[in-house]
Amino acid sequence: MQKRRCYLCGGKLVNGVCVECGLDNKRNDRKSFRLNSTTAEFAKDRNTINTTTQKEEKIKNQEFLKEKNQNREHKTAYVLQSQPNKRKDVNKQVRKKTKSAVEGKKKTTFSKIIKIIVSIILGLTFIPFIIGWVIDGVSELGKELTHENYLEQEYNIYENVTYDLSNEGDVFEIELSPGNYKIGAHIPEGIYLLERTEGTGDCKVKDQKNNIYADWWLSNIEERLKDGAVQSAEDVRLYEGGYFIVDEGVKVRLTSECAQVGKLIPLIENPISEEQHVKEGEEYTAGVDFPAGIYDFRCEKNYAWIDVTYEEDSDIYGVFKEDEGGYKNIYFPEGTVVSGGGGSGVLVPADMIESEDYTSYYENTKY
Repeated sequence: MQKRRCYLCGGKLVNGVCVECGLDNKRNDRKSFRLNSTTAEFAKDRNTINTTTQKEEKIKNQEFLKEKNQNREHKTAYVLQSQPNKRKDVNKQVRKKTKSAVEGKKKTTFSKIIKIIVSIILGLTFIPFIIGWVIDGVSELGKELTHENYLEQEYNIYENVTYDLSNEGDVFEIELSPGNYKIGAHIPEGIYLLERTEGTGDCKVKDQKNNIYADWWLSNIEERLKDGAVQSAEDVRLYEGGYFIVDEGVKVRLTSECAQVGKLIPLIENPISEEQHVKEGEEYTAGVDFPAGIYDFRCEKNYAWIDVTYEEDSDIYGVFKEDEGGYKNIYFPEGTVVSGGGGSGVLVPADMIESEDYTSYYENTKY
């Protein structure tokens, strides 16, 4: 027996109601009668109508499914047809991005190369200055370290002497004011105690022959004593041929128990007797304006000082008061230039000299 279907959509019927479209098919079961027709004829006509209706509905469903399938096929074909274009667009975009990235990378690389070249040029320009700064810095650091090491260690100023001084000799004492004194002529060779007697200033030993350069800063002022000044010094060794120099502003005493008095060179009378006045701002040349020789410089009024230049050597001698006694034993070889620096002074020939070799002082005090 054939199962009944919905006459509208062909769906399954449950209790006469289509589960697909919800149409109530039980109305078709109602009997209806037409005039002039028998029951058999009516049933036949109804079956015919139902069959026709079902055929029409089936055709409609088939056409609907066909159209649906066609739409699906068309959509699938469209998708398949559009995919190559999409791939082309995607590939085009990828190529475009890749090209942009490559071009950007090229620009970045070119920019980096330019920066590197500029940096190299600037580096080459400033390298000499940088090297100079580094060398100067290292040099200054080296000097500071050397100076610190020099201060920390006890320097032996007599390590290069050519012979040892004798511990035997005569007792000898002398007081000295500012001036240059030749050892072996003005002061006997020996080992001395150095003491400050007046003022504040430096005392030096310059001995080119024995490679000695010694310096003592003498003072009795407490602050200066803290800064390295001393009031006395022991074991001051004076070798024949060197010079003991007392700067202006201080007076000292030298005492020895082993002075070589017997080896002193006899002094001679200075052959020069004419004085030379020196005025502020003027220059005088030894051998031209006054005789070459050994002079004492004295202040005439208030204060005075002079600048003495011989070849490459230059010294300043200052006397600030009239009663200080001046500066003794200044050597003026021919060609020495004397410049009046301030006030007015006078060059007075020294009473006694060791010789007329006026250049020996500069030869033995080169440091």
